[in-house]
Amino acid sequence: MASWANVMERYPKSSGNSSNICWYGNHKVREKNWISAASTALIDARKLIPSGSEHNEERTQLKRKLTRSLHNDREQWWVAKAREMEKAAAIGNSRQLFRLVKETDC
Repeated sequence: MASWANVMERYPKSSGNSSNICWYGNHKVREKNWISAASTALIDARKLIPSGSEHNEERTQLKRKLTRSLHNDREQWWVAKAREMEKAAAIGNSRQLFRLVKETDC
């Protein structure tokens, strides 16, 4: 039976900064490169709201702002990626085009 130390030795630590990871529900959101600093600030602010029904309205308002902010961030990211893809296709750079398609997980 393998010990935890053996498992940790076998798999190298990621080169990324683990402090960039933030959970929203069950999703890691700061690892996603399309999320803005404003959205991560809203996520952090949402965590600071105390539990209890007396804070439901505040939590609901912040959730709406966060949802809108994440939607706008994702939309801006997609528009930028689409422009990059169109530019790569226009100049005939298929390598860059397929790399961009792969990055979008289409």
